[in-house]
Amino acid sequence: MNNNAFVGEVSRRLGYEEKDAERILASLFEIITEELQEGNIVELGNLGDFRVEKQMEKIVSDASTGRRFLVPPELQVIFEPGSAWKEETGRRQSDE
Repeated sequence: MNNNAFVGEVSRRLGYEEKDAERILASLFEIITEELQEGNIVELGNLGDFRVEKQMEKIVSDASTGRRFLVPPELQVIFEPGSAWKEETGRRQSDE
């Protein structure tokens, strides 16, 4: 689902005009981004939790030249699914 389809679905389900649904979602994503940038965990009900983890620096090699170089540490957003999401996924897999 792309962004336009997501906005359209939220608009349809809530009975808002698409421009209003788009503003609501933009605000939601802005809040989530700000919280993650501050190092906070964002808990979204049954969906799950988002958090930022720092990945350590590492040394990698270029396979074609054999040259080694250092990759600096970076921040990565991690998603941990909530229990309801895990249960639904487990149910779908057992139905197959």
